[in-house]
Amino acid sequence: MIQLKNFSWDMIYGVTLAIAAAILGVGDLLGGNADNSQIALINEKSSAYQWYQSKSIKETLVESQRDLVKQILDAGLINMDKVDSIDKQLDVLSEKATRYGKEKKEILIGSAAVGKENWIQDVKGKLGEVVGAEEYTSLIAAAGATADQFDMSGLLLQLCLVMGAIGLLVSEEKLKQYIYFALLALFGVGSVFFVKGILLLNSF
Repeated sequence: MIQLKNFSWDMIYGVTLAIAAAILGVGDLLGGNADNSQIALINEKSSAYQWYQSKSIKETLVESQRDLVKQILDAGLINMDKVDSIDKQLDVLSEKATRYGKEKKEILIGSAAVGKENWIQDVKGKLGEVVGAEEYTSLIAAAGATADQFDMSGLLLQLCLVMGAIGLLVSEEKLKQYIYFALLALFGVGSVFFVKGILLLNSF
């Protein structure tokens, strides 16, 4: 009878630990993917800010050209027959400066934030596809939070496996029960963190 009970407990431990190990394996994989996504998003954010700075430099150059031409025109250093041509050039420079300003805004806060009517910067020939540099901050935080959930789940499930190994070595049934309840608590909390991580996967 004692042998039968021991065998039953071994079966219970074995099934629980197998499930915990399976969840731990999936959690490690998903947590690793979240970590990789966070790194990729950090790189994307850096690239977005470099893109923004590039547009800022171009905008500054165009505005400087426009202001210089205006000063020359206002000083009367341009022949009257060239004024119309210069005015057209000023309009072109002003339009470029305005365009660079709009592009900068879209690159900074994203296409979704500026609205369809203000889409001006394309990505691979498509409008409305720009993820703003500032948007990456929240995406990076979401990826980090997801990875943290899986990390905590992994820690608790590893402790669960350790408790299971100890429980399998114990022969006294009462102690085996207590250890199993502790194991079950770790398994339950670890599973909660795992589910929370799953629910956060679509947040970045």
